[in-house]
Amino acid sequence: MPVERRSRRLFVLTLAVPIIVLAYLATFAGRVWALLRSPVALALGATVIGSVYVEEAWRRSPAPRVSPVRAAAVLALALVVAGAGMPAAPTRAASPSEAAIAAAQGYLGTPYRLGATGPARFDCSGLMFRIFADIGELPRIGGKRMRAVQYYNWFKARGMISTKPSGGDRGDLVYYASSSHIGIYLGNGKVLSAMASGVKVHGLQSISSRFVAFLKVDWSEGDPGTGGEGQKPKKPKKPKNEAPPEKKPGDGDTSTEEPEAPANGPRGLATGTMNLRNNADPNARIIGWVRRGSSFEILATGNSPSGALWYQVKARNGKTGWVWSRWVQPLNN
Repeated sequence: MPVERRSRRLFVLTLAVPIIVLAYLATFAGRVWALLRSPVALALGATVIGSVYVEEAWRRSPAPRVSPVRAAAVLALALVVAGAGMPAAPTRAASPSEAAIAAAQGYLGTPYRLGATGPARFDCSGLMFRIFADIGELPRIGGKRMRAVQYYNWFKARGMISTKPSGGDRGDLVYYASSSHIGIYLGNGKVLSAMASGVKVHGLQSISSRFVAFLKVDWSEGDPGTGGEGQKPKKPKKPKNEAPPEKKPGDGDTSTEEPEAPANGPRGLATGTMNLRNNADPNARIIGWVRRGSSFEILATGNSPSGALWYQVKARNGKTGWVWSRWVQPLNN
């Protein structure tokens, strides 16, 4: 009897142990498959694509047929193409200033050529124009291609400069005298600019040209050059009889527009110097500027893509443009 009982126990253990082992192996295999599923799917997809390339190469090639080495090279190319087609991992969007710096660093080593704006060659001001054009932020530096001294004058006329060597922030422009040179500030005393030897990084004061000022780029949201949305405007001045304003230095062929003030119709008063744009959008092209304290006729109202209220005004020479309402004080209804 005891012998028969031991035999039954041994028989049960003989059946149970493999089942337990298989259960554990299945659980482990499931976890491994969860980790390897994506790479296996990529490999299978690449294999399918590669087989198509290899079959096509084999069909088109004259005798003798494609060698194994060439077929393997085609398969490797297919793997690269398949990997490049996979969606990139999501990344956090950079701020506009960091986007400008990233764009600038992408041109490191590019050769120098006087008057060039890239992408194959640059001079110093042409590089600044290209950087801000690449990221869609040209209005923040005047809206167009200018020489280095014109960029300096554009910022200086708006009080957006700092002459202290410690007054720069990442994304500001750096202006040098003597050779009228300009670059973009990377922080920690480093500047990226187009030198005679090409686009390179150098120290703030390690070149022969004398440092003059940081040109403080307005990176705030809203209308570049007018302080940005959310900034409290200055108190308006009463309108007074003045001669037509002179053209601001550095504005190139951008005309200085002081809107006319007709006898009737809706009118407004500029509470700050404003960019005159060709559309109700802070990223629209700048076609002139409206001087602080000037009064003008309001032709129409509109909204920017963000929903901000804008006014269409008529210039003295008949040109019409749009200004941000934050810097307009309505004078009548």
